[in-house]
Amino acid sequence: NRLNAVDLFCGAGGFTLGLQQAGFNVIAAVDNWSPALETYKANFQHASLKGDISQLSSTELNALMDGRELDLLVGGPPCQGFSIQRIGGDVDDRNDLVLTFAHLVIALQPRAFLMENVPGLLGTRGKRLFEKFIRVLSAGNYSLTHSVLNAADYGVPQSRRRVFVLGTRSDVFDAFELPAATHAEKNWRSVRSAIGDLPEPWSSGDIGNDPLHRRIKVS
Repeated sequence: NRLNAVDLFCGAGGFTLGLQQAGFNVIAAVDNWSPALETYKANFQHASLKGDISQLSSTELNALMDGRELDLLVGGPPCQGFSIQRIGGDVDDRNDLVLTFAHLVIALQPRAFLMENVPGLLGTRGKRLFEKFIRVLSAGNYSLTHSVLNAADYGVPQSRRRVFVLGTRSDVFDAFELPAATHAEKNWRSVRSAIGDLPEPWSSGDIGNDPLHRRIKVS
């Protein structure tokens, strides 16, 4: 039987697609941004809910799961408050959604969880919050490991560093390690290797009638 997963902060469904490709049965998803959720619903047929995760109860999530056991809870809480690109003060109410995710893990008791965020979560803006996140889940009987991974090290033609936190319920699993890199820097895939076979874009202006597709000059 396939393992059941729920995707919080699902966005347009990147985590869900990866989980499905890995063999998981994604049974429910939640996000608060309508355009992303409309895209999600156009691509996935399972239950999805528009809602503020900070106000979401475990009862509502259990209803979405329809009584099925939860093997994996995944989520990428908003990262803007931790980003090094952020302009302005360090206070951002969205940062607390990291702890909301932790409390939902404790309430739902999945066999494992996976959270993703920007490396800034481990830096000045996020360090105290991350330490509290670790304390909450460790006290809730989860064994945790975390690391900053670069997508390029796993065959993606993009240098994209993100922190991943993996937790496993201590009564179910022994310690679990994040997967080792598959590509050394000298063997990173290029963008050309991924999309070099696509046709040339239009010479200028809008591509067709889609305003989201434009050809621009890049350095």
